[in-house]
Amino acid sequence: MVAALGTVEWTQEAPGTHSRSTVMNGIRWAVVRHAPGAERRERCTDGHRGYVLHGHMSHELDGGGRLDVPGGASSSETHGATPCGQTPAGVAP
Repeated sequence: MVAALGTVEWTQEAPGTHSRSTVMNGIRWAVVRHAPGAERRERCTDGHRGYVLHGHMSHELDGGGRLDVPGGASSSETHGATPCGQTPAGVAP
């Protein structure tokens, strides 16, 4: 099965955050773009996996920790994370 995300329209998820996404076998697959300084205020209650194509992503974790992911690296967030982009970032979960 292939998620042909290049054919899906971009939608705005939050200010400064756009995605192309689809659901296959109950799992959401997406390509996400975060503008510089884009933040999502809501806390995430689900774990995620992703690969930062370019730029840099940071996540504020429950308990005050922080996960910084540079372009060219993958991440696996645990519950209770808020993404806060430091530079333009392209993420492929």
